[in-house]
Amino acid sequence: MARAFESDLGIVPALDIDSSDQLDMVVKATTNVEGVVGYKLGLTTVLRLGLAAAVEHLRTMTDLPILYDHQKAGPDMPDMAKKFTGVCRDAAVDGLILFPVAGPTAVDGFVGEAVKAGLIPVVGGEIPVPDYGVSGGGYLTDAALDRSLARGVN
Repeated sequence: MARAFESDLGIVPALDIDSSDQLDMVVKATTNVEGVVGYKLGLTTVLRLGLAAAVEHLRTMTDLPILYDHQKAGPDMPDMAKKFTGVCRDAAVDGLILFPVAGPTAVDGFVGEAVKAGLIPVVGGEIPVPDYGVSGGGYLTDAALDRSLARGVN
């Protein structure tokens, strides 16, 4: 069963780190700091160590929840949702950062499968890049985040 956050507010340090030594240093220095409520495990660490091995390694240093950020997971084909969440559940992550910007079916699939797998879904849909949204010259409607979040809550 996934570990739940013990607080509604807090800091989740991003573990988008280049080496195991740096990862260890950050986690050991923050795991007992008041206000740190979990960790965001990034793709770079997972590519180096593997998802299950990275989670296992983190568990030697912390009991705080681990959110896996597959760098915008969720805009994939909806039938990938069950496969993706199953792999993440088997690796013992506690939650997933999802960007289901491919539409309502993607939101329903990825958020729904995360919930079914007992994982905490954290839904996003925007990144701080000036030309991400249409108003800045990008491709996604400026309402995409609001629409994804509203659907993800339901």
